[in-house]
Amino acid sequence: MERSPIGRPLSPMSAFEALPNRRILWLAALLLGILLGTSLVGVHLDSPTMDEPVHLVRGLSYFWTGDTRLGYAHPPLADALLALPAALLGDRVDLTAFPAWADADTGKLAEQYFTAHWATARAGLVLARHVNVFFSFLLGLYVFRFARRRAGDRAALFALGIHCLHPTLLAHGRLVTTDLPIALATTIALCEAAEHFERPRLRTAITTTLAVAAAFCIKYSAAFLVPLLVSLGFFFAFRGGAEGDAPTRRGRIGRFAAHAGAVALAAVLAVNAAYGFQRTGWTVERILAEPEPQSYISKREHQRLLEERSPIALLPRWLPVPLPYTYVFGLSMVSVQSRDGHSTYFLGMRAGGGWAGYFPVMLAIKNPLAVLVLLGVGLSRAIRRRAAPDRVASTLLAGCGLFLVISIGSNINIGVRHVLPVMPFFVLGAGTVAAELWEEGQRRARTRFALLGAGTLASAIAWVRHPVGYFNALTLGPVFGPFVSVVGEDWGQDMADVAAALKARNLGPVHYHRYGWMMARELEANGIEFERFRCGDHPGPGVAVVHAVTRARRPSCHPELFAKEPLLVVNGRLFVYALDAPEPPATPPPRPRLVLPPPPNAASPDDED
Repeated sequence: MERSPIGRPLSPMSAFEALPNRRILWLAALLLGILLGTSLVGVHLDSPTMDEPVHLVRGLSYFWTGDTRLGYAHPPLADALLALPAALLGDRVDLTAFPAWADADTGKLAEQYFTAHWATARAGLVLARHVNVFFSFLLGLYVFRFARRRAGDRAALFALGIHCLHPTLLAHGRLVTTDLPIALATTIALCEAAEHFERPRLRTAITTTLAVAAAFCIKYSAAFLVPLLVSLGFFFAFRGGAEGDAPTRRGRIGRFAAHAGAVALAAVLAVNAAYGFQRTGWTVERILAEPEPQSYISKREHQRLLEERSPIALLPRWLPVPLPYTYVFGLSMVSVQSRDGHSTYFLGMRAGGGWAGYFPVMLAIKNPLAVLVLLGVGLSRAIRRRAAPDRVASTLLAGCGLFLVISIGSNINIGVRHVLPVMPFFVLGAGTVAAELWEEGQRRARTRFALLGAGTLASAIAWVRHPVGYFNALTLGPVFGPFVSVVGEDWGQDMADVAAALKARNLGPVHYHRYGWMMARELEANGIEFERFRCGDHPGPGVAVVHAVTRARRPSCHPELFAKEPLLVVNGRLFVYALDAPEPPATPPPRPRLVLPPPPNAASPDDED
């Protein structure tokens, strides 16, 4: 009998499963249509966020220059796919002509490109957002397909509904970043690998290989798949019992070893192909001798990051490395950043590192409450049944657990987006439990379930315009949510809204405490002229615009200003304060003039000539 992902046998038929296949598909199409509609609203209305221009420029350089030197913060596949429409439909610009190109400084290059070609760059960013919406659509489609295959039509529709109404997934599915693409790749890789462990087949072997290779070409965090799939594969091969397995332990282990080798080879070839086979196969000596890109992390290490902070410096100098130099440098840079941390804020605390409780808390307040309740119910039922999960469930649980352990150990705590790959599995689990509860048919349970569903729909509607700043009912939404986290929520997406609010109230002159060049440029593009001010400045008269992240991370920056009641708060993330005219500096009293008696025969000061 077919089993659900949490190990419970499915009933042979349910009311949903009795519906014609066409009806099921129409319901799924309706949900996916809701996803597309809500996502496209934000694509055109949200201002560019802080990281989006950098991702776009990396992708554009891939097509316009053929040089992959900028792909060190992330491997280039996702950025290239996101930028493809802009590269094909936009006006081609010579990125190599900008001063920052020679140093491979992506941040400065993005600023120079957007400043020089604002209209073209801004339009290209909107085009790139459409690609990520398509990836979000594909993720929903795969969640539906996998849940339907594993747990039936009802679970598939519930899971798809949660996915399409999940504010956090919707938020990052319409931005030009790599977070949604890596979530898509890792979801497919883990689900296909799990089914391959249960029943080895050529189809799942191919899909697992392709998904793992794609994940390694999107983000360095895909490295967690190596210890996970290798350990689980050898364990299941040693144990045996899968349908179609080799009869002997040696045969099973040999088959898995061959498959693992093929996956590793495919991943290495895919990474090299993503980088255009540029600067690959170098020896350790040549890698260490190459000038490093001008990232802020490398600058901090005086351009000696690989020599001082990377394990590659411990390898023999003659050893060739079968990976591109840019990939090797980027992997080392991200590892250093993970250890050193990033300036951040959490629960009233400010630090340059991270906290062990950051991601568990963020997952608790960034998932709809219905997801948390359903997962809790599923866990309690599994404990009461004392039934071991099947191979598919074990693989998915182990994958989520390992990814979370690695994330908790990282000191990069600047947003829930860095654990986005676990959220599709939360959706799958919640959808499966929801289907079981509904199928049991208890009136009270269905009423409670209906209330949870209504709450999920209400939160999706309430946050449809600004889902990046979403918090669930555990924080009373925007009431206490910003006290918990603000760095990953105040990301620049509100600049058009604050410009509209300033115009509507005819407020000015405007003084702006800048948080990133992109926000300032977007404010100007929306018709707001402003004077920039910094920490310690006393601007005025007029109004001051300050980001929530500045208030949270640097409360001593403008203590007198922050002590005031803001004149206006835009989307909970931009604070507008009324400014008094600055008092002129006090003029010191004149020093008393010392008049000495004139010497004999000298003229008095008052004497005329």
